[in-house]
Amino acid sequence: MGPCRPLARPLRSKHPVNGPMGSSPPISAPDWTFKARSSVTCVRDMLRDFTTKAHSIPLDAETVINTEMVLAEVLNNIVEHAYAMKDGFPIELLVWVRSDGLWFRVTD
Repeated sequence: MGPCRPLARPLRSKHPVNGPMGSSPPISAPDWTFKARSSVTCVRDMLRDFTTKAHSIPLDAETVINTEMVLAEVLNNIVEHAYAMKDGFPIELLVWVRSDGLWFRVTD
């Protein structure tokens, strides 16, 4: 298994997810799932994979770039703060593509 491959244990969210403007999060399976181990390199790979997929749907380039920057901040904060720069811990990014926008769930 490569250094960025996810660990076998499932991830569980401890906190409920609330959507924008009171809307409910999707209850269906995510459209895209990205799993990796914590490290700067693995986060970069996850962002590259997300960006590649994001360019396959009708989003303008500016939206893709802005979304990638927000995700980079979230994912790098996990590596830096949640895991204290220690490699090998699980990170999961779930993405739902909906008519009202992209929905995300990030679990560490």
